[in-house]
Amino acid sequence: MKKMTKNLIREAKRMGLAINQEKTKFMKMETKQTPAKPLKVTTEAGTTYEFAEVNGFKYLGVVITNKKRNERRDRRTDRESKQECRKIKQISEE
Repeated sequence: MKKMTKNLIREAKRMGLAINQEKTKFMKMETKQTPAKPLKVTTEAGTTYEFAEVNGFKYLGVVITNKKRNERRDRRTDRESKQECRKIKQISEE
């Protein structure tokens, strides 16, 4: 997680963007629920960032949580979500 975050910060800076620590949060999608704890990252330049962990967020009007649910979901949405996750993973590994 730290490596991906460092890559995000580096690439944002390269594009002339800044990461806002107060607005940037993260959520882990795991089957095992663990207590939320902040993510601390120090860049190569020595800048330290701290991001809060959340259990859910609202995206395009839909509430997304990290809780495992047994509800039937739209397969198309699942397929599209997996495709987007793969794209994000590819970008973060560059």
